[in-house]
Amino acid sequence: MGVNVVYTRKTDVFVDLDPRVDLANKLDATLFISVHSNSMPDNSDYRGTETLYCPPANPKYSKMDGKKLAVIVQKELVKTLGTVDNGIIERPNLAVLRKTVMPAVIAEIAYISNPSDRAKLSDDSFRKKAAQALANAVMKALDEMGAVVDENGTYTIIVD
Repeated sequence: MGVNVVYTRKTDVFVDLDPRVDLANKLDATLFISVHSNSMPDNSDYRGTETLYCPPANPKYSKMDGKKLAVIVQKELVKTLGTVDNGIIERPNLAVLRKTVMPAVIAEIAYISNPSDRAKLSDDSFRKKAAQALANAVMKALDEMGAVVDENGTYTIIVD
């Protein structure tokens, strides 16, 4: 879709939280989306999708912040995946949300501790739908931010 995506990892290895934040901030990323599978080991009945955000102390962009991004991401995920809508949840103590300077969210796609959600997460087509929903959310967020695409396909956002 013409958006430069930077991964913190492409394999199942742990990356500490601060290096994730440092990378996003160093690159001056426009948006930060951390993709997760949720778990509630003490309650395997809990299922669905939720998006976590932290209200910004000093938003860089007047048209977008973590909460606005969370609303967009949550809507796209639930619409595309048909999962239970657990809504958006303010989580100001999470490092990757609190320390990033750009609008940031954690997208909790589904609960790996729930048998039904775990089966969905194991399905390649479900994961591809989740990726497409996130891509659609990014495009909607960029549109709301007033992003302009030049002849080279590069998105530019004018900071108010």
